[in-house]
Amino acid sequence: MIRKPDDRFLIPDHQPARWSRRLGDDFVLGQDGDDGLFGGEGGDTIEGGAGSDLRSGNAGDDVLTGGSKADVVIAYGAGDALTLQDVQPGALSAATFTAA
Repeated sequence: MIRKPDDRFLIPDHQPARWSRRLGDDFVLGQDGDDGLFGGEGGDTIEGGAGSDLRSGNAGDDVLTGGSKADVVIAYGAGDALTLQDVQPGALSAATFTAA
């Protein structure tokens, strides 16, 4: 398979999606099942339905959205991340967070 800098993949229903890339903007649009995107540099997006979704990235802007059983991962880099379990991205607002 030839891999271009920017890729977009739609995975059929009920099949786990696993994709690993180094450069560019990458998109994995998964259906039901567990989906994973392991991106390097560039902006990476994974959109999954039901099931567990995992996003692991390095440099660049990374976005993770999912359906039921989704986790929101806020990655700061260098292995430092905050995972909000069973939280829908659309449910978050500034009022969700309190600074102390």
